[in-house]
Formats: sequence, C-alpha cells, structure tokens
Amino acid sequence: MVKKSGLVPRQGKGKGKMAPAEGEDDVATLLATARDCLDRLNPPAALAACRKAVAIDGSCVAALDQLAEACLACGEPGEAEQALARSVELSPTGGAGRYMYLGQLSEGAQSLEWFARGISGLRDALAAIDSASGSRDELHAAWVEAVNALAIGLCSVAEIYLTDACDEPDAEQER
Repeated sequence: MVKKSGLVPRQGKGKGKMAPAEGEDDVATLLATARDCLDRLNPPAALAACRKAVAIDGSCVAALDQLAEACLACGEPGEAEQALARSVELSPTGGAGRYMYLGQLSEGAQSLEWFARGISGLRDALAAIDSASGSRDELHAAWVEAVNALAIGLCSVAEIYLTDACDEPDAEQER
C-alpha cells in the first residue's frame, strides 16, 4: 500500500523504516521523499532517492543540493563535495549555504575561497533583509538567522587563518 507521502514501509530488516515507493521517478516527488526520509532519520533511504533524482536530472540544483545533504548525513563527504561543486557550477548565485559546506569540505586556500563566496552571499542576503518589507516579526527572525549564519562563517574563516592557513602571507591582515 502506497502512503500519501510516496513512501512505503520496508519489509524484513529495518521494518518500519520508510523507503521510496516503486515507480517513483518524478524529481520533485523523489526530493520530497528524500526530505521525508531525512526528517524520519533514515539518511540511507534519502540518499537513494536523491541519487535517483540526480540520475533523472543531473542539472537540477535542488536535487544536487539535497544529494549533498544526504551524502553528509551518510558520511559520504566526497560525493557531497562533487554534488555541491556541480550545483555551484550550475547556479553560482544560489544559496550561500552551499559555499559554506564546500568551505568545510575543503582545505587551505580552497576552503578560504569557498567561505569568502559564502560570506559574500550572506552579506547580500542580510542587505536584502534590511531593505525588505513585511511583518516586523518575520523580518526580525530572518535578520537574526542571517546574522547568526554570517557570524558562524566569519568565525570559520578566522579559525582557518589560525590553523591551516596561518602561514599564508595575508594571514595577519585577514584575522
């Protein structure tokens, strides 16, 4: 019996865990299935759904981003990095979070480059919130989230300069 969410209970080992239903080959449905699997703490099923979605449409940025998230949840950082790099290649002005993940997955100068691009995106997002209109509570919540993300990004860069990149010529100025 197929449930409304597009998930079916698995039989045998792992009983009660949800998996993609047979015949699910629509990218949007697969991504919804993957999100549900991640929410239900079943990263392997999410990874399977994401891989299938990317196999159907390898240029879908949302599928690549969700594949990276599922890969990280399953301990597959190499595949996550490849998916994020492809996502950034397809949509360079997309979400800053992709760059922050790439910064964490990389080392040294490459890591700093990814973080710089992510921080730039976070600053742009913060500026957009500052000039946006809407309810005060919603704008405040968005502003707090953006400021927190920016602070975390800046701290990550400082940490790299204090450790891996401490010998870089501009390390003292960048701290």
